[in-house]
Amino acid sequence: MQERAFEVASRLAGASGGEVRFVGLAEGLRLNLEVPGSGVDHQAVAEALAEGDRYGHRRRGGQDHVWCEFDLNPEPRPAPVVRPAVREPLSPGDLPPLSVFRFDGPEVYGGTEMAVNVPGCVAIRAAERPSEVVVLSTAEWEALKAAIRAGKFEAGIVACDA
Repeated sequence: MQERAFEVASRLAGASGGEVRFVGLAEGLRLNLEVPGSGVDHQAVAEALAEGDRYGHRRRGGQDHVWCEFDLNPEPRPAPVVRPAVREPLSPGDLPPLSVFRFDGPEVYGGTEMAVNVPGCVAIRAAERPSEVVVLSTAEWEALKAAIRAGKFEAGIVACDA
């Protein structure tokens, strides 16, 4: 746990130029970072935070704060999926476990939930059937949106610009 936390703290500090604070918890460790106003690699900060067992963001008084926690006895984690930013097509062996996708609520897209938090792909599901997920590479997603806009498909997700 400490080794993971120190590595993430180093990555957060490098990506933000800010000071990472450690807080001991009964069941683990928490990292806190007050995000500086400029010179921040937001993508690198988000990727580092995702290495924690839990992470989040809050804004207080116009200042952004991010945190992530590490458990003393964490659940086994799946191996990370590494892929280039643009790739096509995705094969079943390339797909990360569905648990890593963070879906927007169905109120956003009229019953369709989307996840765009995994680099290189977009996941789509119907809110009433959460176990049925379509995962597309970003290139496939752009091609689908273009086809929908061109009238080749009838779909209710045309307004989505993810």
